[in-house]
Amino acid sequence: MTTSFQVDNRPTAAFTLIELVAVIAIILILAGLLLPALSRARDRALRVAAQSEVKQIETAWCQYFNEYQTWPSSNAAAMPIVDGLAHLLEGDNPKGISFMTFTTVNTSGNPISPWGNKGSAGTADDYFYCQFDTDYDNIIIPFYTNAPIRRSVIVWTFDKNDGTNDPDYIIGSWQ
Repeated sequence: MTTSFQVDNRPTAAFTLIELVAVIAIILILAGLLLPALSRARDRALRVAAQSEVKQIETAWCQYFNEYQTWPSSNAAAMPIVDGLAHLLEGDNPKGISFMTFTTVNTSGNPISPWGNKGSAGTADDYFYCQFDTDYDNIIIPFYTNAPIRRSVIVWTFDKNDGTNDPDYIIGSWQ
């Protein structure tokens, strides 16, 4: 009695190791191309959020002025919006009016920019700053230039991803 074996010559439906490595390499290359674009999109989103916040703070200061017919400080210099100055906008003022609620604050309760560190007291670069037109001529000379800005109040912060105190990296309410 003879036994015959049949050989199955049909191809199998499995991946080879080389094909698997090639697919993984392609996925890694695509991820490498995508991650910088996602990082840029995140940075842009933070910048837009900061721009929105400075405009809201400027509007809140204008509302404060309309209500009290004076600025909270007679100091014409740039001031960080911290402690008492920040609390004035949040309702700690003579009439108890809340002009705004800050979206991001640090452990001290002070408003900070989207780049600010929520878990600490913050650094000077984390804060928002304002400058009032204390002589009421609608002209403010900002700290970084002698070019006047025609506004009654200006508010700004710094884009920490790009640099500090460089006019290109200032996110201002007048922009």
